[in-house]
Amino acid sequence: KLQLELEATQEATGAWVMFTDAIGAGTSRQLKDDLARQQRIGTLNEEIESINSATEANREEEASLLGVADAQALATQLSDAFTKSQEDNAATVNKLAKEREAERKKASADREKEESQEAKLRIERGRLVADFLIASQDDENVRKLMALKEGHKRERKALEEKYKGDTALMLQLDMKQSAELQAQKEEIRKSIEEGEKAKRDEEQEREFTNKKARLEAELIQLGEDAQARMSTAIELSELERDQALADEGITEGEKLKIVAEFDKKKGDILKAAAIRDK
Repeated sequence: KLQLELEATQEATGAWVMFTDAIGAGTSRQLKDDLARQQRIGTLNEEIESINSATEANREEEASLLGVADAQALATQLSDAFTKSQEDNAATVNKLAKEREAERKKASADREKEESQEAKLRIERGRLVADFLIASQDDENVRKLMALKEGHKRERKALEEKYKGDTALMLQLDMKQSAELQAQKEEIRKSIEEGEKAKRDEEQEREFTNKKARLEAELIQLGEDAQARMSTAIELSELERDQALADEGITEGEKLKIVAEFDKKKGDILKAAAIRDK
C-alpha cells in the first residue's frame, strides 16, 4: 500500500514540476508544498525500505522454518525407517528363534522317543532272559517259585509307573504278594513231602515185595518141616499186616480190622501146626 502511495506521489510531483516549469514561475507557498512533498517522499521511501527489510527477514525466517520442518520430516522419515528396520529385524529374529525352538523340540521329542524305545527293548530283553532262566530249571517247584517272584516284580513295576507315590496301594500289594508267596512255599513244601513220602512208599513196597518173595521161597524150600513152615508163615503174615497198617490213609476202624484179621490168620497157622504135630 505504501509503495502504491509513493508511486502516486512521485507521479503527481513530476507532473507538478513539469507544470511549474511550463509556466516558469512559482510562489513561496508552492515551494513549501514542494518541500513537504519531497519530505513525504523520503519518509515513504524509508518506510518502504523498512517494510522490505522486514519482509526479507520474514522470508529468511520462513525459509529457516521450512528448513527446520524439512529436517524434522527427514528425521521422522529416518526414525520411521529405522524403527521399521528394527521391527523387521526383530520379526526375523523371532521367526528364526521359533524355527530353532521348533527344531529343538522336535529333536528332543525324537530323542525321547528313541530312548523310550530303547528302554522298552531293554525291559523286554530282561523279561525274556528271566523267562528263559526259569524255563531252564529242572525242578518244577523251583520253576514255580521263580516264576511267582518274577511275576511279582513285574506287577510292582507296572503299578509304580501307573500309580506313582501311592504308598497305600503299594502296601496292599506287598500284603497280597506276601500271602501268595507263603501259599506257594506251602504248596512246594507239601509237594516235597508228598514226593518224599511217595519215594519212601515205593522203597517200602519194593522192600515188602522182596521180603515177601523171600519168605514165600523159604516156605517152598522148607518142605515138610512143619515148625519152620509155621514160623515163616507167621512172619509172612506179620509182614502183610505191617504193610497194611503203613497206609496213612486208612481209618482207625480199618486198622483194628487189619489187626483182627492178622490175629485170626496167625491163630489158624498155629492150629494147623498143632494138628500136624498130633
